[in-house]
Amino acid sequence: MDDVIHCCCMAHARRKFVEALPENIEHPDETIPGRVIKEMGRLFKIEQDCQEISAEERQKQREKEAKPILLALFEYLEKEQGHEE
Repeated sequence: MDDVIHCCCMAHARRKFVEALPENIEHPDETIPGRVIKEMGRLFKIEQDCQEISAEERQKQREKEAKPILLALFEYLEKEQGHEE
């Protein structure tokens, strides 16, 4: 199946960013882990809001709302790869 993209569990990925978040930081959203955690929260909210709709409608909502967030997040992470805080 050439058109299938392997995707890991976002909750497990999020945990790694939580572990990487510096302790006692005043503005966590200004760190790479903090920003990623915030964006993942937005994705989790979209999924939560889609629980009561059909699979077809859920797919449409994911395309409309989650896909742009994911693409921006991947772009941000690729840009920041190798940068240390």
